[in-house]
Amino acid sequence: MDNVFLVRRANSRLYERTQNRERWLTFDPEAPDRVAGFGGLQSLDEVRWGPQASTRFSAPRLPAEVITYVRAGRLVRRDVDERSSILDAGSFERVRPGPDLVCRELNPSNTHFVHVFRISLGCSLDVAADESECLRFSEGERKQRMLLVASQGGGPGTLSLAQDASVFSMLLYPGQRTARTLQPGRCAWLHVVHGSVSLGELILDRGDGVGIGHGVMSVAAREHSELLLVEVPHLVEPGLCPNEA
Repeated sequence: MDNVFLVRRANSRLYERTQNRERWLTFDPEAPDRVAGFGGLQSLDEVRWGPQASTRFSAPRLPAEVITYVRAGRLVRRDVDERSSILDAGSFERVRPGPDLVCRELNPSNTHFVHVFRISLGCSLDVAADESECLRFSEGERKQRMLLVASQGGGPGTLSLAQDASVFSMLLYPGQRTARTLQPGRCAWLHVVHGSVSLGELILDRGDGVGIGHGVMSVAAREHSELLLVEVPHLVEPGLCPNEA
């Protein structure tokens, strides 16, 4: 597709491992040779916590709205006052963390992993921190279509974002196709959570991501697949983001 201008393969993501936690960063915040992130999309991380694993959750370095998607398992978050919140599988949470936010995240299970995707969307300095907002979407709601889970100002059944961005989740059967038209001035990041899809002649497998410019984006599932799509204003010039296919 001629509107594809950045491909990030799964094995080129930055990988971090601690004793019982793994993390894959689609965008390396320390990369000196290109713009970190993709327009308003600052980061898209995949994280797996082992049984009883825990870690610290703190505000991003830059002002941002953070969307946490729990794909499998249960994630518990505890603040400094020991107040707890629970995110079960299928949950999408949006939070605008203040600069002083520090809390603990843990996997309460003795036997199962927690699988999480975390999206940071840059926002202006004058956007105030607020309470978190969480919605849970069933697999049935996300099957065979591009389901809007977060958008500017929110709406019925979606998380509310302060900035001009939209986040979609979808589950596709083998052979199924979905499409979206990106208007001029818009771009999108497509991430393969699971499975394998084709974007024109480009094959994308689990963990791969691709940046797409305006125009028609048509995706076909090669097997049972799960995808995340983040649409933002077109802030990144193609020349700054070399294709890594």
